[in-house]
Amino acid sequence: SRLFRKQVGMPVSNYLRQTRIQHACRLLQLGRLDVTAVGLEVGYEDKSNFGRAFRKVMKMSPGQYRQKIVGQ
Repeated sequence: SRLFRKQVGMPVSNYLRQTRIQHACRLLQLGRLDVTAVGLEVGYEDKSNFGRAFRKVMKMSPGQYRQKIVGQ
């Protein structure tokens, strides 16, 4: 854990959250799944936990992110 943090520059938990949310962003861009299904696909069983983690990384909700992408 200490070695991982030294090599990657963040704790394992932050790295995993960031990786999951990056995958969620790709799924949201495709638009095939609703937000709840995207959360489940990336490992969040609870919609509110997914939303909280997504906001922490992306500074917006999954729904807002999708709207921003669709608007481009």
